Amino acid sequence: MDPMYQQYMMMMHGQQQQQHPHPQSSAMHYPQHGGALPSYSAPPGHGMGHMGMDGIGPQGGRSGMGRGNEMQGITTTPQQPQQSQQPVAGMMHGMPSTMQVPKEVAFTDYGTQLKIMGNIKEAMAKYIEATRINPNYAPAFYNIGVVYSELGLYDEAIKFYATAIDKNSTYIEAYCNIGVIYKNIGKLDLAVQFYQKALALDPNFVIAKNNLAIALTDVGTHVKNQGNVKLGIQYYKQALIYNVQYADAYYNLGVAYGEQGRYDRAIFYYQLAIFANPMCCEAYNNLGVIMKDKVKCNVEVGDLIFLSPYNNLFSTNVLL
Repeated sequence: MDPMYQQYMMMMHGQQQQQHPHPQSSAMHYPQHGGALPSYSAPPGHGMGHMGMDGIGPQGGRSGMGRGNEMQGITTTPQQPQQSQQPVAGMMHGMPSTMQVPKEVAFTDYGTQLKIMGNIKEAMAKYIEATRINPNYAPAFYNIGVVYSELGLYDEAIKFYATAIDKNSTYIEAYCNIGVIYKNIGKLDLAVQFYQKALALDPNFVIAKNNLAIALTDVGTHVKNQGNVKLGIQYYKQALIYNVQYADAYYNLGVAYGEQGRYDRAIFYYQLAIFANPMCCEAYNNLGVIMKDKVKCNVEVGDLIFLSPYNNLFSTNVLL
């Protein structure tokens, strides 16, 4: 048995004996969603993945928190790879291909299809076989990292993501996924670093931008809860540079300004939170608290600036 696959089977057996809960992010007050960007198997010339966003950010007093995002796999039509070392014809995205598909690509694509169908062990075997066929094929190592990440085996996941990066230094999804893992285990400084590495490769990579906004919001909440409200505000505003429609950053700005007694700004940012997310019930509640205590705040109900979709307020120039 292949040593890498044998290690995987041993780890799976151990996990069946004792299930370990996934590490939780620190300073979170709202349900978490997300994880790593799942299986990606096509190299340049063989297609590109499509990305799915999920997750949510800060709350509670509601202070920061966030989510990781995932990338859906790209696969071929299920087919057993041939045993020869020659490239095999394949079906990319269910469409007949006039190109010859290298064997490691066929194994990786087939593994992704097996994974989608729930056959994780066989999928892992195909990914491992792809790495044996071509030890420099980064997507196979990346997909192994995805499997480990989804199992909550984060140390192993990071190791294989790092190997994918070693094989391909521009593997942006691997950088992003390492950031997601560090975010999930509460190492926010490292999460920020890896999201920034991803954005250094592609400043327009939306998933990394959104994840960085979430992580920076969490950092802001962490430092605010330690008593440095001013620095927390700076982090929240920095988060909005990467995602100007991130409701939780606006909400936490409202909380921070309220703690400073700057109720006019608190009202403004609570309303922006509601505009970005009309279901942000905490913002409505906190606005009600301010209005209830309007004598102390020296704010009248009529002073509220009710926003409409035509207000051009989602601009970093206006907000920051």
